[in-house]
Amino acid sequence: GDYGVVVDLELPYTDFGAGDIPISAEDRNAYLEEFSFIQLPFVLSAVSFYYNIPGLPTKKGYDLNLTSCLLARIFDGDITNWSHPDIEEINPTLISLHNDNGASTTSTFPIFVSRSRSGSRSTNAITNYLYSTCPRADGNPKGWPMEKVGARIDWHPSTSPCDGSSGMAMCVSENEGAIGYMDAYDGNKEGLSEIKLMNADGNFLTSREAGVAGGQGSAIYL
Repeated sequence: GDYGVVVDLELPYTDFGAGDIPISAEDRNAYLEEFSFIQLPFVLSAVSFYYNIPGLPTKKGYDLNLTSCLLARIFDGDITNWSHPDIEEINPTLISLHNDNGASTTSTFPIFVSRSRSGSRSTNAITNYLYSTCPRADGNPKGWPMEKVGARIDWHPSTSPCDGSSGMAMCVSENEGAIGYMDAYDGNKEGLSEIKLMNADGNFLTSREAGVAGGQGSAIYL
């Protein structure tokens, strides 16, 4: 989950190593002052967001749509309930769903925010995503802050730590109103409900739908 592989490359008996977080240009330049190495990307995988909202059907047409700015506000403690009007604005199914008493099924579910306990590739991926697509600025004070980008960050105290992919899956599946993030492969394997994220064209897609639409190919040229 970090740059430990680079340290191993300094050892005289190490010729090759692999890590799961790309080395930044700044860190790469610093390492090159000590020893030579080449970084070659060879695997591309998706990290996505998953949810557990009781009463929200999992069938097509009842998907949960979110933008990166809404995710930033959720993971930074600004939005704490699934019935928030900014969420319902792009999710009319949340408004239309009612329980037997006629009350909104989402209004009784605070958002249980799951995040990785220790440093991880997935944390690095989602925080870079949130900052690159919804950065905090004077005109966007609720965007994701630059100081919260990386594999290890200072999370909002309302978030709940989870251990590894299996722990994250349990956090999401066992807590009503939960949201979390993990490798898309692991989340889909566990049968979790994936959030549809809005892309640059304004379309809401899951990681699988984005892949079919050529998302991986586009990412190569970022």
